[in-house]
Amino acid sequence: MEDLQSRDSHVIPFSTNPFDDLEDEEEAEDDQLATPIINDHAHKDNNPFSSSSTDLDLMTEHWEELSDLLESPISNPFALQEFQQHLVSITRIIEGEEPISQQTTPCIELLLSENILEKLYLFSTKQRNYLSDIRQSLLVLFKSLLSRPGQPLFIHQQVLRPLNRLLRVCETAKDDKLSLSILCLLHQICLLIQENETCLDLFFTYGGGQVPSKFFIFSHLVSHIHDGGEGGARARDAMLFCLSVAERSSSSSLCDFIVSDTDFCQVLATGLSGLYSSLPVSVPLVDSEWVSPLNELEASVPELKNFMQALSYCNSVLQMAPLLICQAVSSLIKNGFLKQVLGPAILQASTDEAAVAIGYLCIFLNNITNPSLMKIFLQFLMTGESDGRNVCNIVIQYINNNINNKLVAMSLELFYILINLNCEDVLLWLLLQHLLLGNHIPPAQLPSVKVRDHYCVGPKRLLEMIPSCCSKAEELYLESILKSSPQASRDSSPLRDTPSLTDTPTRLDSPVLDYRDSPTSMSSNSSSTAFVTTTPIDSLINAQEVVFEYMSPQESYYNYLLESRAAIADCARSCRVWSSCYSNCVTRDNGPAPKGDDGSMVSDTGPLLVPTLTNGLSDGEGLSPIRRRRSNSLYVHNNERFNDQVGLFMKVLMERLSQYLSNPPLINELLIKLITRLAHYPQPLIRSYLLNHHLIFKPGIPNLLQVLQGIKVSIDSLAKERAESFPSRLGRARKTLIFQAAVTNGSISEETAAAISAQFRSRSDSHLSDTPSKDNETTNNKDEPVSRRRALTETGRRRIKKRHKVTINMVFSIVMFGEWMKELASLAQEHSVVNPELLIINE
Repeated sequence: MEDLQSRDSHVIPFSTNPFDDLEDEEEAEDDQLATPIINDHAHKDNNPFSSSSTDLDLMTEHWEELSDLLESPISNPFALQEFQQHLVSITRIIEGEEPISQQTTPCIELLLSENILEKLYLFSTKQRNYLSDIRQSLLVLFKSLLSRPGQPLFIHQQVLRPLNRLLRVCETAKDDKLSLSILCLLHQICLLIQENETCLDLFFTYGGGQVPSKFFIFSHLVSHIHDGGEGGARARDAMLFCLSVAERSSSSSLCDFIVSDTDFCQVLATGLSGLYSSLPVSVPLVDSEWVSPLNELEASVPELKNFMQALSYCNSVLQMAPLLICQAVSSLIKNGFLKQVLGPAILQASTDEAAVAIGYLCIFLNNITNPSLMKIFLQFLMTGESDGRNVCNIVIQYINNNINNKLVAMSLELFYILINLNCEDVLLWLLLQHLLLGNHIPPAQLPSVKVRDHYCVGPKRLLEMIPSCCSKAEELYLESILKSSPQASRDSSPLRDTPSLTDTPTRLDSPVLDYRDSPTSMSSNSSSTAFVTTTPIDSLINAQEVVFEYMSPQESYYNYLLESRAAIADCARSCRVWSSCYSNCVTRDNGPAPKGDDGSMVSDTGPLLVPTLTNGLSDGEGLSPIRRRRSNSLYVHNNERFNDQVGLFMKVLMERLSQYLSNPPLINELLIKLITRLAHYPQPLIRSYLLNHHLIFKPGIPNLLQVLQGIKVSIDSLAKERAESFPSRLGRARKTLIFQAAVTNGSISEETAAAISAQFRSRSDSHLSDTPSKDNETTNNKDEPVSRRRALTETGRRRIKKRHKVTINMVFSIVMFGEWMKELASLAQEHSVVNPELLIINE
């Protein structure tokens, strides 16, 4: 004993808390705070001749010394250090014991027989000094004891009673470290309850309806739902453990307690409103004509992290909780956060603030994974109203805003996310409910809706819509590559034969200039048939060479065919659970309406009732199809307010698309992406409206093919006016897009890109614009009078700069239009010759 005391007396300085080392034991390999006794115990574990009697002897010695300390309050740091050292030693001795089956070990027997934990708790209640340190030490001790494998120790009253009493006196702790220790201990208790539901009865008191039920642990955790850091994470996980127990339990007592006797549902739902209120209402986003403001918004608002954490937790709660709790939370989110907070934010008068609110909504939808939560948001968007105005219709009208491009871009991003969900109710609300009535076509055209274009006349006409200037630009670019790269010239002879419109592609040969994901993105696939060039771009790069992979127009279209087939098959796979195939318009003369899988009728004698099917996620993975109850379905009414034969959504989209040449490239890219995604749907009503060239529409009905033809005529007229320079400008724009795509995909190193991007952009702009350069301007004007040259004011310069910018944007938009026609043609061809169901079966 003397040797033991002599070794303990000089190892640990009094200013060190041994429990800090105990908490970080897994991370710290060299234990500088451990007492020699602990080291002796570690050596004993490696000794094959050691026995449990040695552990018991060591623990007995420490308990005897600790008992002496309990006789009087701790009054100095040395006494506190000695107290903590003995607790650490006792804890580690118990942790080192390996339980034999379900029996208690000798050290645990000593702990229970001597009622050590009760005595330690009573000792803490008599302290005036160092009270927080002592409670902290006891909490760590309890957590270590409960972490032992085997049967939980709190089944013994000698452990349960002091544990409950300690937790209650620490409930109002304001010390951050002490609060974290409490949450860690509660997390451990909830984990044990989840693993063994019978342990719930030790902490939960059922009131039986006359008296409120009590579950101190859960009630304490509720106040920490929205806390940050490790403590908040522990609290949220612990409550999920309890919700899991409530879901599996045969009794509804715990579920009733959570709904009726706690504020869990209210705190969870109203927390979303509070956290949303902390988000900036107005964010200074760059009014870029190329970069989507959605990405910039997400990166520039750090406060979004806390909101997304709360939204993610709502996802988890609705995934794991019993139905009663899910209904309560869903109702509060819908009537509280969505209607009272998000709705007014989207419909506010300030266009900048409305754009930010829609951007927030896009980010939320991209991160929702639970079908129940997604359903709440979709119901709010489709049927919700704020100040008597339908939310969806207002956002649709934002697309036609000609003042704030950010608002237009955010609105298009939102509808792309909605369309990409493959949700039947979304398509029904936006488009199908109008097409089903057949008011957009003459009655004689109704049979044409289901007709497939087996001779691929439609795809051919779409390819004919590619402006001749775009084809000429491609030829010039290919010629420049062949001239500057002998290797490409040798590899390119002969060129690959042009595939017919009925060819069946089987592999992806080379990349496509892809404007859909971003204006400067390109597929990264490659093969031996691609043209691999190392071509200086018209000497702009000054000895810096850029490696591209370029393909002929035939290969480009071949790749679009492959992509279209995969996209249609993916969409068809997600739509298999829809209630109807929407193969024809529904009229009173057409006979009975098509029936869904559940027998529901899709008819024109409303209301229509279609079960909600949420089958897709923003990250590309599909949700399990969830068929809602009829009482929870969205109702679509056929009434006089839908006087537009194809609906407000398509009407506004076509109006905005008709302004293609005056739109910024970003708006055009988003329009292309959205309409192309709609064209993926295999339903005949959607397919025929977008791509069926046989269909004759009533006068005044917005028609995609007519709008595209009008854009082509405008482009051809513009190219004819500038016949000499236009093809070279288009080729230049195409090079710019390919170069930027190569930078995006990593084909060019960041160092090389940074060195040449500024020069490349400035030189490209000068070649793409009709605006004379500064040098040319000086040369041309040097013979003019000085007064005339001074007449060019700052206002005039700004007008020239604006005209220069418009010309550049127009050139880039024309290049994208030519590529888009290839993609639409490939989609039309695949719809014509391939049955999506067969693609799914073959997989």
